[in-house]
Amino acid sequence: MRVLADALRCEDDDGQSKFLREVFCQLSTDLQHRGLSVIADRSSDTLEHCQLVLLLLNKFPNMVNGHGTRVVDLLLTSEKHAHFKSPLNKYRKFLVCDLLPSLLSSSASDLTHKQLTRLFLRTVEFYVCYMASDNTKIQGTGAEEPVELRLADPWKDMCSLCQLAANKLHWPLADVFTHKRSRDLVWQQLASFFREHSARQEDPFVHSQLVYCTVAVMLQAVVEYSHKIDPTMAPDPPDKRREAAERALAALPAPDCSIWSDGSAAGGTSNGGGGAAIILHRENDRRIECLAAAGTHCSSTRAELVAVREALKSLASLPADSLDAIKEIRLCTDSRACLQTLQRGQAAQQEELPASIWASLHDFTCSQSSSGGGGGGAAPPSLMLVEAFPEPLSSTTSLLGSVPGPSVPGPGPAHRRHRSQELDPTEPLLTVSRQVTFKPQQLTLAFLTGVRCWSLLSQNPALEKEFQRVWQHVLSGNSWPWFQSFVTDVHLYADRLQELAYRTDAAAAAGLGGTGGTGAHCCRALLQRMAAAFGTGDYQLAGELCLHILTGPLLPSALGDPAKTQVVAQCAQNRHLHFLSYTQADVSKYCIKVLTLCLQKKVLGPGAFQDNAVGHLIVLLQYDWPTEEPIFSKVVHLIRQHGTLTYPQFVHYVTCPDIVEEFVYLNTEHGGGLTFSLVPAQQPRGTISTRGVDKGAREEFRMAMLQQIRRTESTLTLIGEFLTAQKDDVLRCLR
Repeated sequence: MRVLADALRCEDDDGQSKFLREVFCQLSTDLQHRGLSVIADRSSDTLEHCQLVLLLLNKFPNMVNGHGTRVVDLLLTSEKHAHFKSPLNKYRKFLVCDLLPSLLSSSASDLTHKQLTRLFLRTVEFYVCYMASDNTKIQGTGAEEPVELRLADPWKDMCSLCQLAANKLHWPLADVFTHKRSRDLVWQQLASFFREHSARQEDPFVHSQLVYCTVAVMLQAVVEYSHKIDPTMAPDPPDKRREAAERALAALPAPDCSIWSDGSAAGGTSNGGGGAAIILHRENDRRIECLAAAGTHCSSTRAELVAVREALKSLASLPADSLDAIKEIRLCTDSRACLQTLQRGQAAQQEELPASIWASLHDFTCSQSSSGGGGGGAAPPSLMLVEAFPEPLSSTTSLLGSVPGPSVPGPGPAHRRHRSQELDPTEPLLTVSRQVTFKPQQLTLAFLTGVRCWSLLSQNPALEKEFQRVWQHVLSGNSWPWFQSFVTDVHLYADRLQELAYRTDAAAAAGLGGTGGTGAHCCRALLQRMAAAFGTGDYQLAGELCLHILTGPLLPSALGDPAKTQVVAQCAQNRHLHFLSYTQADVSKYCIKVLTLCLQKKVLGPGAFQDNAVGHLIVLLQYDWPTEEPIFSKVVHLIRQHGTLTYPQFVHYVTCPDIVEEFVYLNTEHGGGLTFSLVPAQQPRGTISTRGVDKGAREEFRMAMLQQIRRTESTLTLIGEFLTAQKDDVLRCLR
């Protein structure tokens, strides 16, 4: 009977298995049932026992009563005692993917209310962790190399099981799990249920289903939001990643040589090795393979680097005629850590292994795109939610407006909600960087769904109490870093500046102290701490954070397209929030804009006239010219009132023709004959007077200004040099 049971569980279609399955079919029903029951009871392995019981239930659906409850309890207890670190383990996988579809579909199932609600949450947790994790290997399989779980459509599977469980619980909200239903319609159903049952919120039947269903909808939305804003935090499933990589490779020009490298270490720490396949496309796709040991004690990253090094060594050993035919090499690896190590540049390498790879790359004179493209195509940039700028923006308008947190909206057609978003002053306008390739509505709708669900769960004490119980003691949601990032974004969206400052203080302090690391995560924390500082009037801290990003290692290496950078939007709302891409173009423009506003507050606000502060502001206004021209007009009015300006750095950093021409005009009698000191003190005629003391001074000043206009440096280059050289003085002006 055990051999027959193994054949029934086996998916192979070989002759032996088919024969054994036919033998089983010839047995009497009673013998089949008794045989499977006996070998299931005698199995000492928990998972095998459960598999045999599932086989029994599939063969005899009427036996689900009794067996179903017992197997569910056994799996949950076994998982608890195994102390796995993730829901992606062998017991939960079998429970969710194998057992529950049969159990919940059976009309004879005897699962209790408590078991159904528990299974509902375990199912949600399993699929959410699968979609939010970059490691989908199943724990506890006992194999030397854990098996990677691959699910064709995880959200569809989750919604199907949640709907089956909700129907068994007789929840009216079961319909929210209809697959691919519009998020707007799902949210409207949740909000409508909340309003219609507002008088019964203390009723467990009401608040439990509202909490459970809202949590499931919220988590699905937040995971998809995390996918969009940070591809490294919540990558797509393996099949989608493969599809995206193949699509990116197909879009690139054909190389002369392709290198496919891979490396691994047992447990990520020992007995590492690497290998590579080299394809010579100019020689009819001739294939060369190489292998190398990475050491008894090594990391997976080192094994990946060893694979790259060996591939380049093998390539260098080719005959001269083969090497002459190679003009472009494409290196493809699945190790992000390997690429990030190499992308630091040759000068930054402190270990011999990556330094030797760079030496080989230089020998081959590889282009930058050949030395690390993440599988042949640049990874999409991370996004970060920041407080942006509504248009028109006056000098007296706060960067952060005061608006209430998101409320539960009334029902209405989905298209009307989209159209009304830009006209509703109680909610910020949400815009998305034009550096991205996906539809912006996918991101904003996922974010708003998450925000509204999060807000609904705190609408009354009964809901909040049940939610906290589920969140902390069942799902352990506070341990999910991607969700904590979302909560920080919620505080920014709701203009809760104290909470925002509290959540970003530690990261900002570490970043300023040089211990916060680099990359989008650290930059994001500093930008959001900057928003809280600016909103509370701490312009010195806001400016310090801006300068740290602009002049330090946090400025991204990905350039981005300056023509697609936009952080100001015309809108009827009081506030404008923008999903900024982690590219040089977007981050530089945003930080310079905030720094300009900080100086603007100091220069145009009450207080004594500060020449350096005025001069620094003029330099920064060039970056977004002529958008900043109205602010410059106010600065000119201030200079007229003061009667002079001493700013020796002018000749080094101001080249905008409109600004230079304005100073030439102010120097004339018609312009007011103002006195300026705009060249360093060691140069002759540092002071330009219009009082008749120096008859040639005005002409000399005019010629000096013409020289300014003729300079060819880009504005961004000049401002970068300015910020590096004048960083300390800019901070002094902001005190």
